[in-house]
Amino acid sequence: MGHHPGRASNCRNRRALGQRLRLCGHLQLHPAQSAQRRLYLGAAGAVRPAPTPQWQTGAGGLSVQYGRRVQYCRGKSLYNYNSSAGLAADSVSFQRPTVLQDETLACLDYFAAQETGDTGFLADADLDDFANLEGSRLLIVIGHSEYWTRRARENFDRFVDAGGHALILSGNTMWWQVRYSSDMTRLIGYKDAGEDPVADPLLRTTLWNHPDLDYPILPSIGADFELGGYGLRADDGGWDGMKIIAPDVPFLTGTGLSAGDIIALPSAEYDGTVIAGFDSSGYPLADRDALGFESLQIIGYDLGLRVRPTVATWILFRKSATSGWIINVSTSSWCSAAGLGGAQGPLLRQITSQMIAHLLSL
Repeated sequence: MGHHPGRASNCRNRRALGQRLRLCGHLQLHPAQSAQRRLYLGAAGAVRPAPTPQWQTGAGGLSVQYGRRVQYCRGKSLYNYNSSAGLAADSVSFQRPTVLQDETLACLDYFAAQETGDTGFLADADLDDFANLEGSRLLIVIGHSEYWTRRARENFDRFVDAGGHALILSGNTMWWQVRYSSDMTRLIGYKDAGEDPVADPLLRTTLWNHPDLDYPILPSIGADFELGGYGLRADDGGWDGMKIIAPDVPFLTGTGLSAGDIIALPSAEYDGTVIAGFDSSGYPLADRDALGFESLQIIGYDLGLRVRPTVATWILFRKSATSGWIINVSTSSWCSAAGLGGAQGPLLRQITSQMIAHLLSL
């Protein structure tokens, strides 16, 4: 979900199709239009009308076509800058038009083109029901997956801890806690624990790293925005892409990449893991012991900036001997027009396919 509108999706429960993969891309399958296979990407606040993607079945499989990009319209979001009167709301409605997320479109195209009956699609709210993950081997999170409920995070961890694998094609992931209204028509996000009136302090809608929530991000996905930072600042010292430091991992086989090569991937927001220091080549060293993981490897990295210099890290890790494996690319641009849809798109699509195949082989 994007950091600007405060994005979400409709929250009606739906069982995803297939038993091998679940794709969580903040997708909204409108009940009244499911027969037409119309797919919506949720955006809390619905600050601009969405171009409707038309999913069609033909000889070549599924195809998706998007309408013309439209401008923001007046309305409320969880942010001041794009809300009417410059004042953010503390909740936003699902009962308005939604927007397809720029940082997700290329992944939707990619997965629409995959000829497999084993892939299902989930909306954000579907993660609140663990039954939607049962029987799956791999959960793929795409886009800019910033807003998570506590139940969704608990179910994600439960899935991985039980041996399920995850591929996170997202950045700025799990940054804010949100919750849904009792009738599932609104996403609630005060962004301030002191202003949220909910009785249970663990449900207050603030940053997941806030100590009062007692649920930091790093143990779940190995990296967070605090350590990754912004990637497009002129003074961040980086190279607007991922510099490869582990070219021998199985999912980079056949790519021709060598240590020190850079995959161009301009990224507004990154996540980063805990760094113990740098080796003699200047490459970051992951601090596996600080996270208590059984295995943690940095595949590539970039330099970023937030309050201080940061290190964005594409990582492969396993929390324990019985948990599943997670690959976290840690960038908000992997699924964007600058990523899978950009100049390096063929390479990124190859790597994406090989990451999926690798996780499914474990």
